[in-house]
Amino acid sequence: MKMSINKLIANDIINYGMNNTLSDNYIVSLDSYLDDFDEESQEYIQNNLEDIISDIHANENVCDLIYDKKEKEFNMIFYWDNLLDVVDRFVMKLLKEKNMDEKVQIHEVKEISQEVMNDDGTRNLALEKIKNYNMEYEL
Repeated sequence: MKMSINKLIANDIINYGMNNTLSDNYIVSLDSYLDDFDEESQEYIQNNLEDIISDIHANENVCDLIYDKKEKEFNMIFYWDNLLDVVDRFVMKLLKEKNMDEKVQIHEVKEISQEVMNDDGTRNLALEKIKNYNMEYEL
């Protein structure tokens, strides 16, 4: 599938939402989004809005999209797995093992992940693993 300007804009809107969400959804205001562009680009986006909306809806990260024409807002719901980094996935795996994953919110998973990464025990374990790893060069 070839990339187009519309897909690049759609990806930018999606990435903005994914980077700023504390849950599985995020609302991006079209007017606020357009403020970051010059007049020519704003006009392009407005003239191609239907294609951009279609590209957002078709994106693999977006579970659902509601575009509110009156409010000019993209309300995107994202797939959880695409919002989680490697540490978040590790935390989710542990929560599932303990049957604690049913009611947990994504912001809680991210908070736990941050605590894990900032913990001295995690740091010490990582240093020990690095020290014991069979590398071809000295540390």
